Amino acid sequence: MGLSSLITKKASSISKLQTGYLYHYTFLILTSLTLILGVRQFWVAAGINVDYRIFILFFVFSFF
Repeated sequence: MGLSSLITKKASSISKLQTGYLYHYTFLILTSLTLILGVRQFWVAAGINVDYRIFILFFVFSFF
């Protein structure tokens, strides 16, 4: 199982998410922006007391 087969499998599973409906894309954009702004606001509020490396670990492990 090489890297190219892994990428092919992931790409085919992601391509099934594309529906073509505008409200699905709008919902995805609004959800993503809410998540990004929420993480940013948490970072600003608690950034002094929280180690940034844990966010990197959560980001990396979210792909698995």
